[in-house]
Amino acid sequence: MSKKYFFMAGLPRSGNTLLASILNQNPDINVSANSIVPSIFLNVQYLFENEAFANFPDYESLNNVLTNVFDNYYQKWPGKFIIDRSSWGTPGNLHFLKSYLGNEIKIICPVRNVLEIAASFRKFKVTFADESYKFLYADEESCFYEHLFEKFDILGKGYWSVKNLCEKENRHFAHFVEYDDLISSPQQEIEKIYEFLNIPKWDHDYKNIDQYEVNGIKYNDEIYTDLHKVKSTIIKSSTTIDDIPEKIRQKYSGLEIWRT
Repeated sequence: MSKKYFFMAGLPRSGNTLLASILNQNPDINVSANSIVPSIFLNVQYLFENEAFANFPDYESLNNVLTNVFDNYYQKWPGKFIIDRSSWGTPGNLHFLKSYLGNEIKIICPVRNVLEIAASFRKFKVTFADESYKFLYADEESCFYEHLFEKFDILGKGYWSVKNLCEKENRHFAHFVEYDDLISSPQQEIEKIYEFLNIPKWDHDYKNIDQYEVNGIKYNDEIYTDLHKVKSTIIKSSTTIDDIPEKIRQKYSGLEIWRT
């Protein structure tokens, strides 16, 4: 039986790992970690500009590679339903999905107050690989938050993805899951996801949630320490925005466009 592909493209620190850990209890569902599949698409796409391709433009063969990326990548995964998690809502990524999967696209979007997300990253003392941006800002706090919101960084890219999915022509592809709703009413929110995906429901355990694992692979938290740990029972993490500089709060408040 061929696999069916769905997607997750929400904001970071919005319950993505919790949601994946719950859904992965169902043996028919495999939710990926943050996926490299969009990068595979992009790198293959670059070959259309390659000199060797221009010399022998075999469009059919290269398009066949793109068409089969999902089937090849997930060939050994056991689930019937694959939920690939990445920033699939950005214009370029969504274009790939439309081009190779048509209009049968369904994207789950975990979302949360963006200032709470920023505070959560600060709480875990997340650092950036490239710190050359620091000279742009007078103080360290503003420096951290401004960089976090940059279009191609952790939060900024996720927000760009969600924003594009909020556009009128794209909104029907997306199902938004508020973090607070997931924490307070997990069963109700999970059932809504099953209805959105139109697949058979599963009796999930919301009181004994395992750490994220799929296809026998766990996170290597030497890369992002503690960011992917989930509690065995569902409890909202204690996060306060009080320590965020006032000018940052004013600049980035009210961005919850999925509620409009």
